[in-house]
Amino acid sequence: MSHPCVRPILPRDIEPLQTAAAADGHQLVYPTHILTRDNAVIGYFSIKPPYVNVWLHTKAIRARDTVFLLGILDALVAQSGSADYIMLCAPDSPFVPYLSKLGFTHDYTAKLVVKKLYHPEPPQ
Repeated sequence: MSHPCVRPILPRDIEPLQTAAAADGHQLVYPTHILTRDNAVIGYFSIKPPYVNVWLHTKAIRARDTVFLLGILDALVAQSGSADYIMLCAPDSPFVPYLSKLGFTHDYTAKLVVKKLYHPEPPQ
């Protein structure tokens, strides 16, 4: 099995990414990078410093992959000029017991909310 690949997302990636995430019980939250292995979608990063969102496929990612991918995430965020980031993590995520070992601190409980802005066409 090869290493995961991380690259900026392209318009053609949205549909297969959305399908894979939905099949794994997740949805897309502004993905910026697609994660693949052997041409199969295994996750995404949404990097909008200081906020980061990550989806890693629950059946296609191993613990070693997680450490590898979070290292890439750290490098991408640092490259953007940020010294730290905020990452959402669901309370039932399998990563919760390992967050401190992975270097995360400040466990806050919050509800993720999204507000879609719709701007109708201006009146004529």
